[in-house]
Amino acid sequence: MIRKILKICVILAVSYPLNLLAQSSQIDGIATMTISTADVVVFKDQTGKIFAKSGLTGKIINRSSDATTTIQAAINSLPVNGGKIYISSGSYNLSSTIYIKNKHGVHIEGAARGMQSGDQAGTVLKSDKAIDLIEINGEEFRIFGVTLSNMLLWGTGRDNGKAGIMIKGTTDAMTFYNVGANNHGVGFHLQGGGGKGSGVIDAPQIYFCDPQRNGIGIHIERSHYTKIVGGEFSDNLQYGIFLKSEDPGHQRIQGVKINSMTSVRNGEANIYIGSNTEDITVSGGSDVGGVVRGSGIIIAGEHGGSVPTNIIVSNAHSYNNKIAGIKIGNSNRVLIQGNIITEHDHSAVDLIAQQHGILIEDGAEHVLINGNIIADNKIANITDNSGKAIIQGNSLQP
Repeated sequence: MIRKILKICVILAVSYPLNLLAQSSQIDGIATMTISTADVVVFKDQTGKIFAKSGLTGKIINRSSDATTTIQAAINSLPVNGGKIYISSGSYNLSSTIYIKNKHGVHIEGAARGMQSGDQAGTVLKSDKAIDLIEINGEEFRIFGVTLSNMLLWGTGRDNGKAGIMIKGTTDAMTFYNVGANNHGVGFHLQGGGGKGSGVIDAPQIYFCDPQRNGIGIHIERSHYTKIVGGEFSDNLQYGIFLKSEDPGHQRIQGVKINSMTSVRNGEANIYIGSNTEDITVSGGSDVGGVVRGSGIIIAGEHGGSVPTNIIVSNAHSYNNKIAGIKIGNSNRVLIQGNIITEHDHSAVDLIAQQHGILIEDGAEHVLINGNIIADNKIANITDNSGKAIIQGNSLQP
């Protein structure tokens, strides 16, 4: 009896899913699978028409020649606690911004981070209009767990004043994985503010994303405990990673961790840590080089806000930057430890004649420079114009 029951269970476990997966439907002559692990599947047919289809039942939610209409319909079809939308490989032209508002747990996943030039190289969302491509907004209440993954966002130009991803309102625990953002004013803009909540973007996680060739790669304004792991923030007109808040109070930037990323060939700085920031760490072999006009890492507050406080830069490589590998201005409690700061030949970053390894200016308070390897800078390996920094245990090479 037990053997017979087990045999029936095995048959059901194997044959039932296979029977379901064998079902398909016809849409404009194209066979499409009825069952999917996503709640909604977005795809294009051979004529370029775009469909949103239930991944559970195969029912068509929306069909349109406009990608914004179909993708927005897919988002709107999800309940308030969200769900997963899969956008199949292809290039989707957006006529207006896609909004994720007042819903938790919305996950939009592409096939792969694609190339702007082709429909068969991943998922590309683009527009020929100067718009924010995607806006995430906790307007009415704090929204949790929004995720974007495996796609490329392509804008109209690095001076268009718009973002690939714009985040407003109050959010928590967002995740971005393997998302490229090119040709925008700002690739990712963590703006926060507005709405009925605190206006803080809390604990966003950014993994292996590439906001490159924008005005600014990523701009963080009102955020707590952002984590940036891996990815590339290069070839932006101004900054790769830009941290600055207009709010010295609760909405100030706190607890950003930047680890194992690459940021090179940006205009003013690869990483800028500005006013109203505290508890910021750059570490884990991060690679910052080739700034055209400024310095690899700038730590400096401006008038009218609190200065950067409790800043750690460790185990990074800063090289071939115009003014300095690391420049420290108005700030308080800064630790620079265990870095390699040099001018040297590099296959992808030109020699610019880096003037200073570390440049410490007036207004820098409680600075410790310890255990770094600094070499081949044109003016000096360490320049302390503040006269206050503690400098010890560094390996300084001509």
